[in-house]
Amino acid sequence: MKPLTKSIHCYLDSASGQYIPKRFALETRRECISGVKPEQLDYLAKGPGGSLDEDTSLADGESERGEWYWDTWQTVLDNAILTDPESRFQFRLWNGECGDIFLVPIDWEWSDEANTFVDPSTLSED
Repeated sequence: MKPLTKSIHCYLDSASGQYIPKRFALETRRECISGVKPEQLDYLAKGPGGSLDEDTSLADGESERGEWYWDTWQTVLDNAILTDPESRFQFRLWNGECGDIFLVPIDWEWSDEANTFVDPSTLSED
């Protein structure tokens, strides 16, 4: 895989639906993730409740399998930092309006005008 550039990258597309968090937890190299607990990723890796997973054990305090799946995913979206092992650029996750998950450079800022994240060095001062 080529090193990531300092730009926005589509990481997981919405075609995976409710399994996007599971795919993230299973397919992303753990050594590239910081800001979240390994237990959170382990929990997401089991998938949502009602899935056909072999491991249907409950987490501590759960009353049904996958009870905290979406809450855990939101915590990961809000806190995870991914570091590309080749370029060493750091990215955060962004859940786009289309449902795709994007990697956004950690120092980029939201622009209401552009309706996306932008490199702050490209913003003009008014």
